[in-house]
Amino acid sequence: MALSESGVSVLIPAYNAADYIDKTLQSVIDQQYDDYEIVIVDDGSSDTTIRVIESWKKRYPQKFIIKTQKNSGVSATRNTLLSLARKKYFTFLDSDDYLDN
Repeated sequence: MALSESGVSVLIPAYNAADYIDKTLQSVIDQQYDDYEIVIVDDGSSDTTIRVIESWKKRYPQKFIIKTQKNSGVSATRNTLLSLARKKYFTFLDSDDYLDN
């Protein structure tokens, strides 16, 4: 996948994060900087994490890249995230963290 000449990929590994990922995603959407994408890999969650993520993608389809995979652990999930990133820069954000404005 070709990288953009600018922007930031926010890479979020998710596993059973349904109870708190809303706050995480809202904190990214609320940023003033607008040249970003949100890349999330659901690592085989057994809760409703993927449904929560998909509801965000419906509201902001141009911002989200979502992938699901069989549970592989955080290291493999981060490698998958990196392979999906399309922006020049990236940052990792855990599914239970948030960004300050």
